[in-house]
Amino acid sequence: MCEAMYHSSINLLDVRAFVLVANLGNFTKAAEALGVSRSHVSRQIQSLEKQMGVSLIIRTTRSMKLTTAGKAFLASCDQALNSIDKAVHTAVDDIETIRGNIKINCVGGTLARRWSRSSLRPFYKPILM
Repeated sequence: MCEAMYHSSINLLDVRAFVLVANLGNFTKAAEALGVSRSHVSRQIQSLEKQMGVSLIIRTTRSMKLTTAGKAFLASCDQALNSIDKAVHTAVDDIETIRGNIKINCVGGTLARRWSRSSLRPFYKPILM
């Protein structure tokens, strides 16, 4: 029960900040990439570590290093965030793509056929027989 509680309250932005820090190798570069202050990123990581109850990064004044838990978490997060990004892209792509059938009733012989063929050619779907 405790496990479900802290998982549901973890902020995705904090996870993204952690992934950036880990992949870029320092807090300053991650902060620049996110467009926030270094201290903000540091607070995000601290919040994430507190909610998870585990240290993800060993910090010194001059360097940072992922803990074993941090390395494992990073591997899982990279895959999960990649899946989330793909899902968002698919959903956005789905609403931006025009789909469906167009049915047009055209009366008028040769002139109508010529007009409809030339005007509607971009919408034709190849039909394999």
